[in-house]
Amino acid sequence: MVRTLEEIEMDDKTKIRLKYIFFEEDWTPVEFFSSILSIFWGMWLIAFTDFDQSISYSAMQGIAPEGYWGLAMMLIGITHLYSLFQENIKRRKLTMLLITSAWIFILTMFVISNHTTTGVPTYLMIAIFSFWAYARIR
Repeated sequence: MVRTLEEIEMDDKTKIRLKYIFFEEDWTPVEFFSSILSIFWGMWLIAFTDFDQSISYSAMQGIAPEGYWGLAMMLIGITHLYSLFQENIKRRKLTMLLITSAWIFILTMFVISNHTTTGVPTYLMIAIFSFWAYARIR
């Protein structure tokens, strides 16, 4: 059974603060860090051979070489960073949706390859934060 915020015993100040954080706070810093994370994650794949070191990447390796994954993540991150600084809402929404989709895809590949790895909850949280930032773009 899922309880609503009103059903959870919490003081009014805490409820107001949670509402502010999730529905009124500016999530632009999350967009910024999602872009930076995508760029560095992509650079890491290009610079090192991670796919050969971990079974967790085996599903992704079966689709494309890691250099392609790295380049794609870097390009998405750079494009989003550019659109963030240009204040282009339409491009920000599109590229943030691409970033979110990429993290969901990576999460799915980890679940398929090695569901017990710490990458699963890590990529899950990255995907959730990225999606929430996408949903908050105005």
